[in-house]
Amino acid sequence: MGRSVKKGKRVRNRPYRRVGKRIEFFAELGRDPFTRKRRRRSKTVDTIEEGYAWKKRIEGKAADGIVINDRETLGEWLVRWIRTSPKPRRQSTKRNLESLMKAHIAPAPITSVRLRDLTPDHLAMFFATLPESGSVKRKVWNLLHAALDEAEDRELIARNPAKKSLRANYERRRTVLWWTEWEAATLIRAAQAAEPIRPARGRGFGFSGLTPLIRLVLASGLREGEVCGLEWDAVNREKGTIAVRQQLNGSPLHLTPYLKSDRDDDDVDIDPEVMEVLWAWRKVQTEERLRAGSSWIAEHHLAAEARPNNFVFTCTDGRPLQPATLLKWFRSLVQSTGLPWRRFHGLRHTHAFVLLNNGWSIEKVSRRLGHSSTVVTDQYYGHIVRSRRPSAEILSFTEAIDAEIARREAQDGGSTAGAEG
Repeated sequence: MGRSVKKGKRVRNRPYRRVGKRIEFFAELGRDPFTRKRRRRSKTVDTIEEGYAWKKRIEGKAADGIVINDRETLGEWLVRWIRTSPKPRRQSTKRNLESLMKAHIAPAPITSVRLRDLTPDHLAMFFATLPESGSVKRKVWNLLHAALDEAEDRELIARNPAKKSLRANYERRRTVLWWTEWEAATLIRAAQAAEPIRPARGRGFGFSGLTPLIRLVLASGLREGEVCGLEWDAVNREKGTIAVRQQLNGSPLHLTPYLKSDRDDDDVDIDPEVMEVLWAWRKVQTEERLRAGSSWIAEHHLAAEARPNNFVFTCTDGRPLQPATLLKWFRSLVQSTGLPWRRFHGLRHTHAFVLLNNGWSIEKVSRRLGHSSTVVTDQYYGHIVRSRRPSAEILSFTEAIDAEIARREAQDGGSTAGAEG
């Protein structure tokens, strides 16, 4: 005879109950790590043996973290994705994602739709309720696309419903602004004239390294967090390279490992002229340290443990150059030149523009910038490659700048001679 099961009621210490002529089994999946609520799945089977086999299989998968929760809603998945995604993210990024979700996604009915039932129609109706701002819709689409991509990878859903139907409408549009070679040269001359930056009202700290910093960023394409976090150990004068290993950012200020993409090779070649400018700046920095004496900040606590102050760019008292301070000084510099306004990130775009305009391939520039794929690079800069002159000579950044200066000077000289004649 088979085991007896009490009808309609779960027997204590037994993971099943009778439901009509069938048996409902329960699998325990532990507690949710964030809500601490109990998690269970159930299945109705014909025999106790079948139920125990199912329970063993499901609880085994739970231990390996691969259980598909059929009842999980989109809202629950988004919360779990932001907090547990294996992709490395800064805390500020997580806060931004949470703020975006709280403001635009959480109040919408779509969050109560089961993840497995989500369709492109659900998303289309949801996007119709968002503000008309294109930037809001693109940010929300990027969040949903990334979250549903990971749900697909984990086999929580069969396919990402945001992948095709909404891509054309809400995918981020890449709009970049840069300076020309001549404008970049003008910016470098303006930085030389502005140095050193004096502390306001004689208080605080100054900075003497604006010119080498701007020349380095123009010649390498570093981001502000990367150039502020650069240490002398990462600069190889003999090979003419720098290693991009970390970023200095956040509030409070801290060092984080390089997270922006997975670089196969984090060494960036630097033009010899720029490397010599860096070494000349190192001598200035050494003189500043000697003048400051005991007031020089000799170590920092921006990483997990105290480390010697070995930053390439420091203020006159030795403190690390903060990205926010750099951006403030940079804004003042650009305004003083009369050049069209570009963000500090425009230096990176200028670097890419100059290289692509002077014969570099999109693949080589993509690797140099540390992009995750050439698709990203092409979205930003593909039109430059398609519109450049076919016979473009392959030049380094410094060579391209010097060639443009020589061309301009020749033009000006020819115009002057023509006027005198």
